[in-house]
Amino acid sequence: MNSKIISFLLTSSSDKVHYIMISSSNFNTIVDDETKNVVVKFYVPWCNICKSIQSKYEQLIDIYKNEKDLIIAQMDCSELQNKVICSDKFGIHGYPTITFFPKDFKYGKDFMYEHEVHIYVNRINKEFNYFRMENGQLNKYAGRIPKIDKLLQQISNTSQLKEVEDKIKKLDIHNNYMSILSKILTEGKDFIYEKIESLKNKIQSTIGEEQDKVIIEYNVLEQFK
Repeated sequence: MNSKIISFLLTSSSDKVHYIMISSSNFNTIVDDETKNVVVKFYVPWCNICKSIQSKYEQLIDIYKNEKDLIIAQMDCSELQNKVICSDKFGIHGYPTITFFPKDFKYGKDFMYEHEVHIYVNRINKEFNYFRMENGQLNKYAGRIPKIDKLLQQISNTSQLKEVEDKIKKLDIHNNYMSILSKILTEGKDFIYEKIESLKNKIQSTIGEEQDKVIIEYNVLEQFK
């Protein structure tokens, strides 16, 4: 499989990420891996649309480089050995065809929309439960839990936070919500606004997984304002 991996050095980061060319010999190993979400672009070399969207498709590598359980791949359906996958298994005869293979659904879901980066991102986020924006950063929903957000929206004073804490404990959720809530209960809410400003600055000065952690903390902290 290593011979099929092409590494790209992205200008926005010093990290190498992997763009995988798959074939009939490694398709099942890569795509059917239930620990990975997989996106595959099926193409043929003479297809002009395939060529025109290649740079857009490759942008996904950079956007999702922090998602360690995502594989961005492509398959050349003009190669005789690959026809058993492209046309026989999936009935693909129009190119390009972009197909999503979530961890829990390896039958494939075809992408039937315009070939624009923001549309790719919206669909990938929806299919795989990611929270990326086109610039690769996490969006304002990353790290948040709707059930807890709803509880916080219902409180009108700090004294009700203890009740919220008890409800969160019953949900058996261990995350930023609990640590922030515990600090508010012991020290009060005054630290929140100062911490939010500090995190805003930190978002600008960090990259990669460290930045993801900061954004998630910021998103959750915003719910306590």
